[in-house]
Amino acid sequence: MKLEAELKVAQMTEDISVLVVDDNEINLMLMEDILDVMDIKCVKTLDSGIEAVKEIQINPSYDVVVMDICMPGMDGYEASKQLRNLGYEGRIIALTANQLSKEDAKFQEAMMDDILLKPIDLNMIQQVLGC
Repeated sequence: MKLEAELKVAQMTEDISVLVVDDNEINLMLMEDILDVMDIKCVKTLDSGIEAVKEIQINPSYDVVVMDICMPGMDGYEASKQLRNLGYEGRIIALTANQLSKEDAKFQEAMMDDILLKPIDLNMIQQVLGC
């Protein structure tokens, strides 16, 4: 029974596609490594909110977008709003080093679904992704 449950979780994580958006290259590499440990194989990383919007216009099929809040050019709030305006229905996870509440007006206006606080770790990501 336990092996069956583990196989189901492994299959679920392999099928998830994740777009990670952060202007910090080290954070992108860390997220890639953590997602790889979780056996999430379909991962794309981008370094700006502008690029994220362009990517979702081309490929709206990502299951999850992990979006850094504080980025130059277009911040995560604005990028998330634009993704929703494009019709993106997947989960958008705010990534931030600052305290943020789901009740925060900017969080709600951006129509984000959850929050990951930096520094990120495997347990936090598993909890937020439900894996």
